[in-house]
Amino acid sequence: MATNSTRPEPHRHCPLCGQDNRRLPRSRFSRDGWQLKSCWQCELLYLENPPPVESLANEYNWSATSKIEDQRRLDDHPTTAGLRSSWKRWWRRWLPRRKLETLIHRYVVTGNVLDVGCGNGARFSGWPRSIVPHGIEIDADAIEQARLRAEQRGGRVIHADALTGLQGMVPAEMQGIVMHSFLEHDVRPLEVLKAAQRVLCDGGALIIKVPNFACWNRRYWHENDWPGFRFPDHVNYFTPRTLSHIIAKAGLRIRRFAWCDRLPTSDNMWVVAGKVPLVKRQ
Repeated sequence: MATNSTRPEPHRHCPLCGQDNRRLPRSRFSRDGWQLKSCWQCELLYLENPPPVESLANEYNWSATSKIEDQRRLDDHPTTAGLRSSWKRWWRRWLPRRKLETLIHRYVVTGNVLDVGCGNGARFSGWPRSIVPHGIEIDADAIEQARLRAEQRGGRVIHADALTGLQGMVPAEMQGIVMHSFLEHDVRPLEVLKAAQRVLCDGGALIIKVPNFACWNRRYWHENDWPGFRFPDHVNYFTPRTLSHIIAKAGLRIRRFAWCDRLPTSDNMWVVAGKVPLVKRQ
């Protein structure tokens, strides 16, 4: 639960279309004083009163809040939460998911790849040796491990929020950019995507993974207790339509967003985007 000392400004406009939704009633999915709003103009569900960015780097960082949320679910629903946790551990051990590595192999192959919100850099180990890993990370507890892992392969890691880190980079210096379980955390997702578009080279690939608010698990089974709800560090809740909309608005084009990347039976969805080709004047 948030404390008064960390409560941010009264409201934030819709991060996709800029609409001021302060007069709208809060969504029924709101919790513990954290106000979710469903934009009447573009339909994006977002947290209207997110904590300050520095709080997301400290007391509300993902590594801390994920443990708190897992414990809350276990306390509220000990049987189902315990079974779900055991199933996930079994699945990850015997049927590990390699979708990110598969997409990098197919759409990037070689060159500089930036992981936005890289954590401790553990994902770097699954990337081809032809890739030079780079990262941006705001969590001070994770940054040193990430730096060590990146520098061993000729890369670097920037300690900053995503937008600041991207704005300080050289245009078109990355062959690939990864936003793995990141975009739902950032209060300025459109600005971050625009900054990523500038850093991405022509022909490069931006690989995004986010929770799918339109999935059946949320709509028909868990609703308010859907695993995709994380308060207050998840500040944007995308559907396939709103994710496609924000990508296009950032000046990017979708290269891959197939049915298998957004299955309604999955809590998550994947998309691969690239730069919109410039039209030459006649």
